[in-house]
Amino acid sequence: MERIPQVKPVRRRKANRRALVFLALFFLSLATFLFVRSPYSKIHAVHVTGTHLLSPGEVIRQSGLVPGHTLILFSADRVRERLARLPEVKETAVAWRWPNEVEIAVTERAVLAYVVQNGQHVPLLEGGVLLFHRAGKGPYVDLPLVTRWEEPRRLPQLAAGLTKLPAAVRERLSEIQLVPTAAYPDRVRLYTREGFVVYTSLAHLADKLAALPQLLDDRLRENPQERGVFYLFDAMWYEGTAKTADE
Repeated sequence: MERIPQVKPVRRRKANRRALVFLALFFLSLATFLFVRSPYSKIHAVHVTGTHLLSPGEVIRQSGLVPGHTLILFSADRVRERLARLPEVKETAVAWRWPNEVEIAVTERAVLAYVVQNGQHVPLLEGGVLLFHRAGKGPYVDLPLVTRWEEPRRLPQLAAGLTKLPAAVRERLSEIQLVPTAAYPDRVRLYTREGFVVYTSLAHLADKLAALPQLLDDRLRENPQERGVFYLFDAMWYEGTAKTADE
């Protein structure tokens, strides 16, 4: 005689599982509801680090994060996208810190020089970005001034060369001018803080100027009173009598 399968225990197990799922969803919904109604669901504070050109307030306004707003819709990727629209920003790191604080670490583009336009000093950033809205607002004592530059399209090339130079080299420069010739349409004239003049090209800027501190120091040791001209092209030479006029 065949045995009839028992189905009641199977149905009971399925019912128990459905009840457990229902209870789990209920408590999850209740926890979500309580969290949303609690102070911990709201942004308590936004902390900003790494700013120099920008103020923390400017970063927070651009981020869209406002203390008191809900954390439920917080998205680090969305905040980074918003901050990337600021020309001063190179990259950012955004993180939520338990229980209800947000940290934004900003890496700004370096200020390489100040371009003198209409009597104002416009910051030139790496990447060739000009910050016209910050003209005259920054300290430009330790950065070179670009005082004669008739071809704005070559500013990104200048920025690229300056970016590759160590800060110790850039700090020795006081002024940069574009003085093209038929042979070198990208020729530049640079003045050092010690009073020397340097001629090179934008194409040679990064590799030739890397040796400039050593060249200056050697010349100052040999003759502390002399201020001459360095020519740093495919060939490199020095003339003891300073020339400031175009050749």
